[in-house]
Amino acid sequence: CEPSGVSRARGRAGGDTAQRRGGRCGGKCDGRRKDAYKNVEEKFGFLTKRKSIEQIRAATEKLKKIYPQDLEEDFTAEFCQFMSMVKDEESVMAMYKKFLELGLRDAFPNLDICLRMYLTLPIANCSGERSFSVLKRVKTHRRATVTGKKLNAFALLVIENGFTTALDFQDIIEDFTTSKLRRKHL
Repeated sequence: CEPSGVSRARGRAGGDTAQRRGGRCGGKCDGRRKDAYKNVEEKFGFLTKRKSIEQIRAATEKLKKIYPQDLEEDFTAEFCQFMSMVKDEESVMAMYKKFLELGLRDAFPNLDICLRMYLTLPIANCSGERSFSVLKRVKTHRRATVTGKKLNAFALLVIENGFTTALDFQDIIEDFTTSKLRRKHL
């Protein structure tokens, strides 16, 4: 689903007005996505933002109430002690790498659980849908004039866009030109 206010028909004149206003889901996806991010931020925001000790204590207590089976009472103390060790770490992933490098899983078991819960949350945007819509446009545009083999090649190029942008076409062009020079005219 595309964000609200973004036209699905970028680059084309006209287009469906309803789609331009809110994507295919009428903007409902934005609200659900925003709510999901807000929910994660409320639970684990203290990991990503530097806060005062009082705010950290309140946030860790709240998280312990949400996950009473996973986090024990000394989680707040563990987190505060660990944060004094890694004051300059910028991201949660860097914090967890430092945690593993120092071999602190046994010393801070609740912190290990909390970091793993946060880092393994399946948070994603609906960005995969856009590539399929590009694929659909390519198929629609080329269907009448392109054979199935070429259409599959075009589809592969669209799907593997990241790989094709990294290719060095100069070597491919040189190989092609040298192979054509060997052709003998009769």
